[in-house]
Order: sequence, then structure tokens, then C-alpha cells
Amino acid sequence: MNTKYYYLSENDNLLEELINLDFPVSTYSKQLKIIGAKARNNKVGFAQFGNATNRHVLCVCPKNSSKDHDSLFSYLRIAMVIAKRNHRKVVKIDRSLFDLSHRLGTGHSELNSLDDLVYVDCNNILDDVYAMMVRLKSVSENRLDFSSPSIKNTLVMTRNAQELDKSKVHQKVKRYTSESIIADYTVEVLKFFSAKRYKDIEQGEVLRNKSNKIHAFIRRRFKINSRGAVLSKFHTTPIRKTFSSMRAKNLYLSLLKLIGIPGFIGGRMPLLKSSISVESLYTFFVNPELIYELYIYETIKRYFPKHRVDYNPRKSFSLFLPNGETLKKIAQPDVVLYGSRYIRVIDVKWKCVLRDSDIEYNDVVKLKRDYDIYGGDFAALVYPVVASHLIGIHKMELGDGSTFEFRVFQHNYIS
Repeated sequence: MNTKYYYLSENDNLLEELINLDFPVSTYSKQLKIIGAKARNNKVGFAQFGNATNRHVLCVCPKNSSKDHDSLFSYLRIAMVIAKRNHRKVVKIDRSLFDLSHRLGTGHSELNSLDDLVYVDCNNILDDVYAMMVRLKSVSENRLDFSSPSIKNTLVMTRNAQELDKSKVHQKVKRYTSESIIADYTVEVLKFFSAKRYKDIEQGEVLRNKSNKIHAFIRRRFKINSRGAVLSKFHTTPIRKTFSSMRAKNLYLSLLKLIGIPGFIGGRMPLLKSSISVESLYTFFVNPELIYELYIYETIKRYFPKHRVDYNPRKSFSLFLPNGETLKKIAQPDVVLYGSRYIRVIDVKWKCVLRDSDIEYNDVVKLKRDYDIYGGDFAALVYPVVASHLIGIHKMELGDGSTFEFRVFQHNYIS
């Protein structure tokens, strides 16, 4: 297999940088649109394009790190350890990252390269698909109300009491229908994976065998109508809503990953209205802002083991508007440290601060609000990179004419 890697930073302009690196942009323009929102909005990870003969791997490395395989892979390994340690806060982490870290264990001995990560991730997804299809009922129960002069089924007492025409007797009957749409699309995704996707993955034959077994199981359990499932429309809004309405959201996200479409864009399900031609694409992106928040939270807990440290606490407060109306708001700092005689309010920013203007006014305003709501006597902003002359105490004049004093710290993410 001929594989070419393209390395760029999370802050780079995706399209411009890829053109400079001679990436075949025109060939994979549709796939780039799918992952573009991730790569250009502070997401770190990688995407694989191509086929069994020629493969292109786009690697988005974290800011302030080298643009190479080892730096990216080292970052992802650490991110998975943090995700595992903070499994109760998984709501803030990309589900695919948490699932992977939770299954592998602390050592992650199975992972030595990005290719290993692809294999383990796809293997876990197939396990999830099988488990979810086992739990899914092969038939669903619907109640049909009707009226008839003869009584053959369960009576609907309320409607009968209200019915003026006493010749009509309202009854209800159960109708059982196969969960065909979910099963149809799951079969189509597995067929696509077994026919094409597996070729692009190391140890892909193992995954293909597992996919075929799940495919056979579904066909035995459900009535399949393959003609009704068009794979190129799978990621569109109507199909997404169908899966959600049948309480199969997690299954939908897992199937998206199998055909190469990111399950999360900015932490939400994709909202794509038009269909695309499905090509070979695998994606694995994480949100470094959230991982960095948890990293700083863990660091503070380690430095202050006997103190209470809260992550993302919430306090409601009222904001009084000039027109007399009251607006309910939530104060939610990243970390609050409670000492015996002090309260320290800390916000964590995944940004590089190289000049005064990099300390954004809105960040300071939010910090001041959280500081007031929580009764703090110390407020700080923490960044991974800060110019040496900007580390320390700062004062900023706010819109109400007051001056707010806060501290700026640097704590680099270990890679």
C-alpha cells in the first residue's frame, strides 16, 4: 500500500495548507467538506482517504507541537488516558474517544501507531453495533384504534363513553411491525464496510469477518428491504431523525463512523441535508479544549489533594435588564478550588498568548462574573503557552468602569 502523510496544525487554514502540501484536494473535495468543520475549529486527530492501493492520511496536530506522527500519536494516547480517568464526565468528551479508552485500559498496550488506533476503533464500533442490534426488538408494537359493531378486541373505555352513536364500539388492536428501516440501513453500512472499507485497514480481514457475521445475524432476526436503504442518504437529516425517533441514536453514530463520516461535529450530530457519494474515509478527531480543561482540573487536584476541587460547577443568577426584565443566567467556571480560607476561580483556555491582545476581553468579563457569583478572592486564566512577560498579575478596565485584577498562568500540556 502506498501511503502519504500530510501534517498540519489545528490552527492552520485547512484548504490553503493542503494545497501547499500537494494534497489531491479536487479528488476529495466532498470528504474535506465533511471533516472541514472539525479540522478548522480546533480539533486534533486524523483522517484517512483513498483505497487499498493509494492512501492519503491528513494529520491535524495540536498547537505548539511538532507536525509529525509521533507528536500526534503521543497526544492522542494522553488524551485517551485522561478520558478514561474522567469517565463520569464523558458528556464533555467525544464518545468515540471515551469508548476506545475505556476498552483498552490504562496502558493502551494495543496502540503503537495511528493504524493500530484505526483497527481498534473499528473493532469496538462493530462490537457496539452487534450489541445494539441484539437489544433492538425485532418487532415493534403499535396500537390501532378502530370502531366496529362487534366486539373482538380490547375496548377503549373513554372513547366509548363519549360516542353518541351507540352502534359503534371503539376497540384497540396490536399490530407488530419489523424495525425495518434501522435494520435495512445497518445491513447496507455493513455491506459497504465488508466490500470496501476493510481493505484500507491493517488486519482488515479480521474486521470483515466480524462484519459479515453481524450482517448474517441481522438478516436472520429482521425482515430486510435493501432497496429502501440508499447509503448515500444515510447521513442526511431525515434518516438521522428516523434513528433518533426509534431511540437508536448511538447506533446511528456508530454506523456513521463505519462509513467514515464523523459521528460528532462540534459535539453534536451532523446536520447534513444533501446526500454525498460515499468514498473511503476514516476519521478520528478529538476536542483539545475539553481535554486540556480536564488535564488542568486533574493537575490542580494533584497539587491540592486535601482541598475540594470542582470541575464545571453551575450556579444560577439573575441579570437585571434596563427595561426592568430579569434574565436567568448560569455561571459555570472551568475549575473552582476551595481552600480553608479562600475560593479560587479558574478558567482554562486552549490558546497561545504571545501579546496583550491575545488575552480576550470577553474571557476576562466571564471570569469576573464567575468570580463574583462564587465569592472568589482569586481569579486566574490558564493557557498552554504564554509569553514570559505576560505571566503574572493583570488589571483590566471593564465596561462598567471598574478595574478587575486577575492572574495569568502557563501550564503546558505534556506531550
